[in-house]
Amino acid sequence: MALALICTVLAYTIITIIAMIIVAFIGDLLRLLARDPVGDVITVIFIICSGLLYIILSFRWMDLLYALFL
Repeated sequence: MALALICTVLAYTIITIIAMIIVAFIGDLLRLLARDPVGDVITVIFIICSGLLYIILSFRWMDLLYALFL
């Protein structure tokens, strides 16, 4: 059980790190490509969506830990 918990935490950590790298790369690419107000709005929307994705991943991780301990 401890090994499964460690593997789960490592998997979610790796997925979160990869997602954050992709989000940062796409955000920087959008910032470079778009220098007008429309590009700024697109960048803000993308940052909000990526934040929501991170929150969803965090909640799924907490739900999984909660399910493992009960």
